[in-house]
Order: sequence, then structure tokens, then C-alpha cells
Amino acid sequence: MGIIKRSPAGEVLILFALWAILFIFFYSLNAGITCTNDGSHFALIKSLTENGTAALGGSALIAAHDSAFYKGRRFSDRNPGLALIAYVFAKALTPLRSYFTSMEMDPYYMTRGGGSNILLATVMLIPPLCGSLLFLVLYRLFRQFAVNGLLALPASLILILSSLTLRYSTVLYSHILATVLVAAGYLMLVLLYDTHRLRFLFWGHLLLATAVVVEHPTLLIYLAAIAFVLLTSRATLLSRRGIAAVIVSGAIPAIPFLTYNYVNFDNPLSIAQFHQAAYDYFQNPLDIFSISRFPLMAKQVLFYDRGFVSLLTSSPIYLLVPLAAIPFARKAIAWNGKYSLAVVALVVSILPATTFSGDSGYDYDHRQMLFGLPFLMLFLVVFVNYLYSRFKGVRDPRSIVVTLMLLALAFRGWTVHFAHIRHAEQFVFKTPFINAGAALRNTLPMIVVGAIVAGWLSFRRRARAKALP
Repeated sequence: MGIIKRSPAGEVLILFALWAILFIFFYSLNAGITCTNDGSHFALIKSLTENGTAALGGSALIAAHDSAFYKGRRFSDRNPGLALIAYVFAKALTPLRSYFTSMEMDPYYMTRGGGSNILLATVMLIPPLCGSLLFLVLYRLFRQFAVNGLLALPASLILILSSLTLRYSTVLYSHILATVLVAAGYLMLVLLYDTHRLRFLFWGHLLLATAVVVEHPTLLIYLAAIAFVLLTSRATLLSRRGIAAVIVSGAIPAIPFLTYNYVNFDNPLSIAQFHQAAYDYFQNPLDIFSISRFPLMAKQVLFYDRGFVSLLTSSPIYLLVPLAAIPFARKAIAWNGKYSLAVVALVVSILPATTFSGDSGYDYDHRQMLFGLPFLMLFLVVFVNYLYSRFKGVRDPRSIVVTLMLLALAFRGWTVHFAHIRHAEQFVFKTPFINAGAALRNTLPMIVVGAIVAGWLSFRRRARAKALP
């Protein structure tokens, strides 16, 4: 295991270095606003930041048909969570605006009257930050499930780079933000299950409630999480402090969301999609999803190929996930509520993607279940960890064969998803790393903050290690 096993402080520094590399890598691949989808998110961010209103006004051209119409005004039809978080993020970084450098951009943005892109260069830090933070969350999650550190570290890195998380760490969609919020929220609930500490209840609820505001289909996971806590941590939840923690942590994302809906659509429960300007099925909430579409959409989301990026054809490593049932069937791993919640979360993440009333994009709504991928990753890594525990060290021929097979499957995923960063209808640059220079400069302030945090954590771990007898 090397330095990670011998030195907890060294573990922190290794994780920081990989996080920083991922952060720069993802940012270097971004091309700003590429279409109406991320255009709708940015139009709302731009309007909130520059005009103090959610009405798009002159930014409506960036959103085009991905907009809502209400009482003579244009709005974004996107869930507002990403924009509200980005608004706070951009305001907090206002003093650094003169430091940030502009980016190379997809022609789509400039042809839609995008104008100065310093705000965009600032906001585009969010997807790479989320993608790189997901690496840290996955590593911590795998370790909490007793996965060997020698496996957990490369698995966290490789799975992010060989899955659809790669593309969505480079574009301004809500999916990667929702994914890291769900994964981190689940980690908090796992820690609550193991320790029954109040702070994990607070943070778990805050993260999952925020995920619902960012991406509404995560509501299904949120409801499953409530049932999980009621069944496994009832005493913590129903204590006075537990109830207060739930109210406060839920109010933090709920109040801005309900206020946004009330101010713009005259009803706190009337979301922007109900006023979608171009697609009739959004007008009636019951028409947004259709169970009758499940067989066709399940095939497309999971298996369809021919130029599209479905889940199992693009990331064949996930074909191994059903084998995770083996160690549980043999009772080599004890089944518990943490695994039950992960299964439920995985199943309900598939439902929106396979029942959505509109075909959407070159990944055929595979992205609509992006927040379910951490649960697939968890079961895959738990199974692989079980396999390696049966081998006699890394030189065991079986270990070598399994490792080569896993790397081959991961490499297939990497090649597909790296090519998918710029799909067939988008402008093709000479190099995918069009913003490598901007990445080194624009990510630096946050990397410095990360270095300070890593240094502090490393110092604390070293001090604790010295205090042990």
C-alpha cells in the first residue's frame, strides 16, 4: 500500500494532488456554452448576476427553445439550483474577476450574442470542481465500505474518467453537480448509519435536499433516504436536536427555491418546466414521464449504440455489476441497510431516464441517470475488492488477469467518453485541450485554497498519529 498505508498525512497529500490534476484537466477540456441546454443554464446565471432578475431579457437568445414563457417574459426552463449556486459562487469570486482570463469558446456562444466571457470563465469552474470533488467523495465512500486503499484510489479515478462523468465535468449542465451532491449525501447517511452522529444527519439532509433543487428527479432518492433514516437512525432523527437539524438543513435550499418559483411563476410549487415554451408535454406534469416508453427507452439508455452513448455499450465495465451479488450470496459480505439504500437509489435513478417523454441528446438520456452512477461504481468496487481478497497478493496470476481485464474494460470506456466530450453536431477544435492555458490560471486560486485545506488536514492527522501510544 506504500505511503497511503504508512502515513495518513501522505494520503491527504496524494488525494490533493490528484484532485488538483483532475480539476485542471476537466477545465482545460471545457469549451464554454455549446448548445441551448447549457445555454439556458448560463442565460439564467447571466441574468441573475448582471440584471438581478430571472427574466432572461437579452440573454434569451442563448437559451433559445430551452426556455419557459410566463406572462410575456422569457425564463430558463432549467431547474434553478445550478444557477442559484452559480450566482452565489460568481458573487463570491467577484474580487478575482480581474485575475481570471478569458477562454476559447464554442462558436455557438458568440453567435448568440454572448459578449464578454469573464463571467463564463468563472462559472465554468463549477463542473470541473464537481467532477474532481466526486473523485474525493468516491474514494471516501469506498474506504467507508472497507475497500482496500490500493484499490479505492485508482478505482475512484479510473471510473470517473471512463464513465459519462467525464463529459459532464466539462460542460455547464446540472448533472455533475447533482451527482456529487447525491454521492456526498449518501456518504453522510452511511456515516450516520455507522456512528449515529447528528452532524451527519444535518449534512446528509442538506446535500440531498439541495440535489432535489438542482435536479428534480433526485426527489426519489431523497424520499428513499428519509425512509432509510427512519428505519436505521430513528432515535437520532426524532430527538429535539435531530428535528432542528432536519428543519434547518432542509430550509437552506428550500427557501431560495420556493421563493424563486413564487416570484417568477406566482406559485412556490410551479416550476419553470411547467411553462416550457416549445414542448407541450411539459405543460402537464403527468405527461413529462410515460411508463409506456420504458421498454424502448431502457434499451436506448442501457444498450443502444450506432453513434449514441448508452450506459453499458460505452462503459462495459458496468456489465460486471450483477456479479456483485456473489459475495452477498456466499455471505462473504454481510448485507445491511447501507446496501439496501444503494440498490433503491440505483433503481430509482434509472426510472426518470427510461420514462422521460422526450429523446434527448447523443447519450439518449443516459445523462438523466448520472446521479445513479456512484451506486453502480460502489457495487462494482465492492465486488472487485472481494475478488482481490481471495488472491494471494498482486503477483497471483489470477490477480494479474483480473487487473488486465478491468483495465481493458475501463480503457474502452475512456476512449468512448473522451471522444464524446465534443459530439457530432458540435464544432471540432484542433485539440480537445483548448483551454489548457486558461485552466492553469483560472483554477489556481481554488487550488491554493485546496492546498491550505490539505495542509491543515495533513497536520491534524500527523498530530493525531504522534499522540497515539
